[in-house]
Amino acid sequence: MISKTVLRTPDVIRQAREHLLRGQQLPMGMLDASIDRSWQRCIEHGLQPGSLPELPRLDSGELRTQREMHRRLIELADPLIRRVTEDLRGCQLLLATPDATVLKSYGQRFVLNDRFHIGAGINLDERWFGTNAPALALIERAPVLVKSCEHLLFPDNPVSCVAAPLFDLNGDCLGLIDLTFEANHPRPEIFLRRVQQLTGALEQRLFFHHYQQRWVLQVHASLAELDGVSCGLVAMNDSGLILAVDSQAAQWLGEASASLIGRHIEELLGNSWKEICRQCERCSVLLGLPLTGAQLVGRLNPPDQGGAA
Repeated sequence: MISKTVLRTPDVIRQAREHLLRGQQLPMGMLDASIDRSWQRCIEHGLQPGSLPELPRLDSGELRTQREMHRRLIELADPLIRRVTEDLRGCQLLLATPDATVLKSYGQRFVLNDRFHIGAGINLDERWFGTNAPALALIERAPVLVKSCEHLLFPDNPVSCVAAPLFDLNGDCLGLIDLTFEANHPRPEIFLRRVQQLTGALEQRLFFHHYQQRWVLQVHASLAELDGVSCGLVAMNDSGLILAVDSQAAQWLGEASASLIGRHIEELLGNSWKEICRQCERCSVLLGLPLTGAQLVGRLNPPDQGGAA
């Protein structure tokens, strides 16, 4: 039996909003769990459905300063986001900071009403914009979908949005990517998958960029997926000691990242590290990883070549 939590229909959202307008407690499970938590926080901030608070917006000088502070993120993200924008015409993509300040806007520019133009410099914090995907993704530290009518302050919102946070190698949030699209799209989950692919590709790019002077091993169960966003990445020094393991690699290898760091890569490869390095002096080489209970495929990238990923 499907619960109302996962239905997220306009009728259910309208009923929930009516409960709030009457000052009533929302029934348990009426909203998606993350949306429910967001609406409750918004009420605690003094926001109500239909209220239109002033939104903070950076002036041109402040925006330049923010872009300079996040220059590395913009330089790495910009080509990937532009490519997706060309594929998804009619959508708007946002690159934002960890405090939900929009650094850059790409593609279509949506206007919610005469006062609300979503673009660079605007801050989408829940405290004044209410429930929205960028703010919610940062709070939940996970990809989220916010359907049009789930935006607490905008019951007739013409758009829905998805967003996913970006994390650095230490698990700290670098920012987020939002994808906004027409509210009447029949399959919003397509956009959620797309933004997850985009953030996954960017996190891989960040990993390769950081370890471009090191050996980087890509791992996956499928050769066809070895260059996809679900492949895992392991960085090693010249001696073959593991320096870093991303979350995808930890899943494929069946061990926590922390337990792998500092160990020798020969434990995973089953072959001589020196011999493998000789095969991989000038170009990447494919490897089989004979692990207990699984057979993975790997590609070993020599130093200075991973940065081109």
